[in-house]
Amino acid sequence: MQTYPDKVEGQQAVSDKKAQLIYDALEAFPEIYKIIPNKAVRSRINICFRVTKGDDIDAAERAFLEGGLAQGLTGLKGHRSLGGIRASNYNSVPLEGAEKLAKFIRAFAMS
Repeated sequence: MQTYPDKVEGQQAVSDKKAQLIYDALEAFPEIYKIIPNKAVRSRINICFRVTKGDDIDAAERAFLEGGLAQGLTGLKGHRSLGGIRASNYNSVPLEGAEKLAKFIRAFAMS
């Protein structure tokens, strides 16, 4: 059986870059976004966070989801009972998708 380590390593590098783009955008606005869980145990595949903009977290997250949907960003709704936002960063998500999400995260925080 032939293996393709360069392809696997290449995909991991892309995955790491996508996660870093998203985490950098979230970390730039700690007063707006609370990343869950803490940095020591973060996932690069399922990036979970809360939107804490304003006094009503539920309303802020609804606004974030609606704004994201208007930008073509789907599947961001978090766990059905825990809430929050979950950005799934699977291998099938292109780098451009992560860039688009990071741009929206920044724009939403500044709006």
